[in-house]
Amino acid sequence: MVSRIREVSSWIVIGIVVFILLGLLSYQYLVFGVDTIVIQGEDQLTEEEILAAAHVDVQQMLWNIDIEQVETNLSNLPWVQSTLVKRSLPGQLEIKIAERIARYRVKLSDERVVLLDEEGVFLDYSKPEDYWGGDTESMDVPLEFDFGTMPSNLSPERWTCFMEILNWKDTLVGETAFRVTKLTEQEMEFWLTKRLKVEVIDMTDGPYIVDMLARIVSDLSLKGISAGTIQLEAGYDARFMQEE
Repeated sequence: MVSRIREVSSWIVIGIVVFILLGLLSYQYLVFGVDTIVIQGEDQLTEEEILAAAHVDVQQMLWNIDIEQVETNLSNLPWVQSTLVKRSLPGQLEIKIAERIARYRVKLSDERVVLLDEEGVFLDYSKPEDYWGGDTESMDVPLEFDFGTMPSNLSPERWTCFMEILNWKDTLVGETAFRVTKLTEQEMEFWLTKRLKVEVIDMTDGPYIVDMLARIVSDLSLKGISAGTIQLEAGYDARFMQEE
């Protein structure tokens, strides 16, 4: 009988200890602050920039952090393409980001040089001393934009059409010197090379323009023609006039 009482008492003590430990852990999870913030995926951005944008501080209560709001805050950074934020017990917050990749460096009409990704999102300014392994495109037309967005003075459809042309221009044979001299909702004019100019008169059908230009330029390249003017009235006619 005595041994039975001792056995029961031992289990009661063990239960109390376990209960206390669980209570302490729960208290730590619910009340204690974040002791570690782990950031992954940053390259162009610094940890300081990410933390400042996330609006999260060490010792902030872990369960009081609005995960969706943190992800929204981070998405406002021009370089951030996607983000994933999650809690990791007991006191760790994990921030994983995927950055946009600069595909083009573009010199604007006001002499500023900016970086764009392949979707046409403006990322940041580029300094002359910054290394850049590719060409610097030239835009002799005014563009209104904020970083992290596309131009506000052009429709998304027109900008997408232009970016598709820019994306395949690198497949041309020979030296390229891409320079845009006109870009509106109705017209587009640009130089694919130093001597090959494209004029688009009616831009009612963006995908059709891109497809037709790709076919024309590919044909010109196969024929070894690298100078002249392509005149295209979208949806109706395409003419190539070689220089005299």
